[in-house]
Amino acid sequence: MNAKETTIREATRITGWTTAEELGWLYDQAIAMRRVIEIGAYLGRSTKVLACAMEGVVAIDNGAGSPHGSIKGEEIRKVLERNLADEIATAAVRILWGDSIRLSMAYPRAVADMVFIDGNHDRNSVVCDILAWQRVLVPGGLLCGHDFGQKPGVSDALDELGLAVEVGPYSLWHTRSVR
Repeated sequence: MNAKETTIREATRITGWTTAEELGWLYDQAIAMRRVIEIGAYLGRSTKVLACAMEGVVAIDNGAGSPHGSIKGEEIRKVLERNLADEIATAAVRILWGDSIRLSMAYPRAVADMVFIDGNHDRNSVVCDILAWQRVLVPGGLLCGHDFGQKPGVSDALDELGLAVEVGPYSLWHTRSVR
């Protein structure tokens, strides 16, 4: 079993909704990146894959959890940090707790090669995350997210912003920065 397969196998043991095929796509994208920002880490399923593909992942989460998840409140922080203990220890991933829009203001323009959005899935939250974080992408950087076609707010937000995205595998969406 190669490193990618091992990483995906480990990641799928973490509670979450990203499929093995989606995790494989994220791994393949991240391996060529210098800095990746993930919005919405939950318990670390996709974060683990991103951080094992490359060092330099910043995972941003508000700690509120998912309406579909059983883990809530302070327990989310403990579980996420336990799930990513090795990646945190080696500085492959850094977790920032708080509101993603407020945290985006601390980042200069054009510093990330990839932004993966999988936070709140209502239309307004997705629109705000895209607008806040697309500015930190380098020209040609990868803007992507999860739950296209699964959560109506995601598709509605992309339509509202007029973003031409490719879809797949499964419910991932992605586009390149045009700046």
